[in-house]
Amino acid sequence: MNRSLLFALVPFLCLVSDIYASNDDPLLEVVRLAHRASRQSIREFSCTCVMQEIKPNRTTFANDKYFRKGNVIAIKNGIEGKSTHDSLIRDGKCRIVGRDWKDGTISYHAILKTDVQYFSWGDVWRRMMIDHSDHDGRGCNYDMVLDRIGPNARVSRERIDDRDCVLIEVEETQKSGRETVLKHWHDIGHQYWIRRMESYNAAEPQNRSVMVIEQFEELAPGIVFPTHCRTEIFRNNEVIKTYETSISNIQINQPIDEQIFTLPAIPKGTPFQDFIRGTKGQIGPNWKPSGPSKPMRRDILTPESTETVPGQPSTSEPWTLNHYLLLGSAILFLVCMASLVLRRVRSVKDDSDSSP
Repeated sequence: MNRSLLFALVPFLCLVSDIYASNDDPLLEVVRLAHRASRQSIREFSCTCVMQEIKPNRTTFANDKYFRKGNVIAIKNGIEGKSTHDSLIRDGKCRIVGRDWKDGTISYHAILKTDVQYFSWGDVWRRMMIDHSDHDGRGCNYDMVLDRIGPNARVSRERIDDRDCVLIEVEETQKSGRETVLKHWHDIGHQYWIRRMESYNAAEPQNRSVMVIEQFEELAPGIVFPTHCRTEIFRNNEVIKTYETSISNIQINQPIDEQIFTLPAIPKGTPFQDFIRGTKGQIGPNWKPSGPSKPMRRDILTPESTETVPGQPSTSEPWTLNHYLLLGSAILFLVCMASLVLRRVRSVKDDSDSSP
């Protein structure tokens, strides 16, 4: 379907869904189609992405060049001649090359991951809530999110920040058994991009993570895009951390030199970590092993599992009262068992001492 026609039909589809639908499923499908059309309207994209911690300390920890052509992505960080970090996501795999210059020599390291294992603070699609993560922190697109939450989601209209939005709200059970609430507000007037997202433990709504798109720009006729996102992390209803992500130097649907999507050449013997096979060793210019490899530690945490910015669920869960009660019960049980065994041993010893 022509994207312009789809956007023109969206208000009509919403009206029809309100009149004829017995539930919110048609409105959810309107959101899905409009959000997908917004993503697909962007064929080529490049920008500079800067991410800063504002509170408690002002720190810049991402200043990356981001390039995207279809599903091929290149992210470049650092300064040539000092230190660089280049990532290339293509055909379901992510290859990463790091370089460091010191005393006239260059040291290299290389990493291989799947595209869903890959994580970068400078990933514009995730920083602007276009792409997301599953429960294990693996990257996924928004269609996959809606497939997961859609059957149990509550869909409604709500006006926030003087904008008409569609709210999608769901309560999910995590692997730990914790109930997590997830809310997405889609801005109808800005091509159904997500304007606001909240997530929190259902039992502790005062401890929540909130992401808000504070600025949209029309980058081309009929194409708007989020360009500034603010993230706040609350504890007891007070903000303890604030992040801001902004993008600039934006080029949209303009040709990108294919050389951009080429990684720096690496020499034979480059240290290599393969997160797909769980091994480490050395590789050469063709990314083939140049020596023996050995298993990596199986308990290595991926960056996704330790990220603190919301919207990226993690595999690690904080200890709750139930965890401590369970541990205390287990310790008490072991103490009781040890006491019974000790009594039994003493009883047998006393019987043997008293026998003729």
